Amino acid sequence: MIGDDDWDSFFDPDEFGCEVRLVVGTDVIEIQGMLAAPPEPSHLRQGTRTQGGVRAKPAERVLQIANRALPDDWPDRRIEIDIGHFTATEAIPIGRLRTGLVLVPYSERTESHAEWLRD
Repeated sequence: MIGDDDWDSFFDPDEFGCEVRLVVGTDVIEIQGMLAAPPEPSHLRQGTRTQGGVRAKPAERVLQIANRALPDDWPDRRIEIDIGHFTATEAIPIGRLRTGLVLVPYSERTESHAEWLRD
């Protein structure tokens, strides 16, 4: 059976992986991950992921990381990888050992999520 340590070679930047920095303020967590290939436009479907479809944006990427490396405050952290800075909008379980973070290009937030609804 595949265990946590077996995925380390996939996440190794010298193999298939990449260096990942999870940043909030001055707190930085450095881990390794693996980018999934961007989806082909012909493979995109309508609907939400829970309905069996995909909500996709052209610049959206999926970063796979080990479950053990995912901090509880991942939604608050900026994700820095070699191709740019991103915000994780969703965490998708991939089996029992990995999580896919859905990434969109990072931009500074001026309001907390849904705070604009209170106005």
